[in-house]
Amino acid sequence: MKRNPSIEVFRCLLMFLIVLWHGYVHGLWNEDVALWNLFFCLGLTWHVDGFVAISGWFGIRFHWSKLFRMWGMCAFYTLVSAVYVYVFHRPDFHFKTLVVSGGWFSACYMMLMMITPLINAGIEKLHDASPLTIVGAWFTLALAFLCCWAPYQLFTGIHAHGVDGSSFATLLFVYLTARCARLLHLERLKRWQLLLIPLGYVLAMSAFGVVMGPRIAAKGGTVWNSDWCRFTYYNAPHVWATAMALLLLFVGHFKFPAWLGRLATFCGPYMFGIYLVSDTTAFGPELYRVPQAWLVERLHWHPALIITLTAVSTFVLCLGIEIVRKTALGLIERYLSGPLWRRFLASRPCAFITGRFQALQTELLHRFQDLAAVESD
Repeated sequence: MKRNPSIEVFRCLLMFLIVLWHGYVHGLWNEDVALWNLFFCLGLTWHVDGFVAISGWFGIRFHWSKLFRMWGMCAFYTLVSAVYVYVFHRPDFHFKTLVVSGGWFSACYMMLMMITPLINAGIEKLHDASPLTIVGAWFTLALAFLCCWAPYQLFTGIHAHGVDGSSFATLLFVYLTARCARLLHLERLKRWQLLLIPLGYVLAMSAFGVVMGPRIAAKGGTVWNSDWCRFTYYNAPHVWATAMALLLLFVGHFKFPAWLGRLATFCGPYMFGIYLVSDTTAFGPELYRVPQAWLVERLHWHPALIITLTAVSTFVLCLGIEIVRKTALGLIERYLSGPLWRRFLASRPCAFITGRFQALQTELLHRFQDLAAVESD
């Protein structure tokens, strides 16, 4: 399938925000309270929803090879992380080290992939339906989702950590919303109509930040580690609505220079690998600390610029690691399917081992047949 340059630019922007967020998760710059309150007020928390919205816009075509490829990437970076900890931080090595790469998103997304054949089959039946029917079906789903989200957030105070019902339900609902948006051709809405949602969100969050930010900062925290985080996380309705509006803007209205589109199209297939590398708790923080230490010595007067450039540098490092991994796998695959591998299979030692294995298999088969004949007699 031919890639859409505007979508690829949007995908790269989402991944940059995820890399920036993972820097905070790793505890590298969470002491800058004012900056992270600003990050919150600008509404830059829709990166997860944006990725799922892209999947919903194009529709996931499930195949077992895709599922195993994603699982293989998680397993690879988990193993690399475990080896890193064992070699460089052996006292800290524990079995938990093996469960570090991919996190909740990978698990939820793989579950979403497995049920998309059922979802897509239902969506196919709406192709000939009237817009009113599609909107009615979506509103029914939205009402059900909000009835589940509101008590979960308001009364429990838990905001979707780990693979829980809220995380998976959010990804599923965003996927369905994007599918319905494409059926309704919402990308044809005017630009100002689509901009109302993200701009309204930014204004509302900014007003909230002006009022609540100083109070939270006075207690030595940020919006992120306060109880208000539940209203800014990816599963909040206004957050995924903003992600949908931005996707429609990128699909139908934003045009980019040809060179930027080509660059984003090249980087697009590596985005999930970048997520896994930056999310790895073992060596992920090291990819942030190296450029951060270099930048602090030269730009100590501008912390916001240090954080931004550190995130850009980490993004490029993670991209390089993923390119090396894919290139190495391509070379191995080429070798295994090339003449050298076929010559190895035809060699005398390999032919001897294969012959012995086939003889053993035949002998076992004859024995089972003899036992079956004896029992029948």
